[in-house]
Amino acid sequence: EPGIIGSGSGFFVTADGHIITNNHVVEKCEKVFLNNETLELIAKDPYNDLAILKSKIENNEFLYLRQNQIKQGEDVVVIGYPFGKDVSTVSKITKGIVSALTGLGNDDSKIQIDAAIQPGNSGGPTIGLDGQVVGVTVASANIAAFLKAYGTIAQSMNFSVKPKYVIQIMKA
Repeated sequence: EPGIIGSGSGFFVTADGHIITNNHVVEKCEKVFLNNETLELIAKDPYNDLAILKSKIENNEFLYLRQNQIKQGEDVVVIGYPFGKDVSTVSKITKGIVSALTGLGNDDSKIQIDAAIQPGNSGGPTIGLDGQVVGVTVASANIAAFLKAYGTIAQSMNFSVKPKYVIQIMKA
């Protein structure tokens, strides 16, 4: 019998029930659930670590993706379910700034943020104070790799996929 292999976050991006999350949240799943509903996997982009799911829920409360510029230093909040709903059934919000406009190795598909994230935050929105999504929360810097390479732990080095890549997968 299949069991639960993990959890992640996601958010509605259309009134028709389309949900964005990370590919790594759903890639090993036979079924993906939102509460008791089985969601349909519409598209996935392993390269940019994105996936689109479809709910039967028509939801007028969805998030808008930022189309204009993201600014280094701007305030952001991250919303998600760190460690899943076993810890708590309410979403958590952490606050930080956009630390850099690229990810590790100048990866242009990501922004770096310093808002605290945990396992389970993956797939949730990183939101600017204008209320628009500036990224899909994806990962923290690899602690073991930084410890080995630099002799210290990378702190507050977290990453989000830029909205333009979400728009690309939605159009495709």
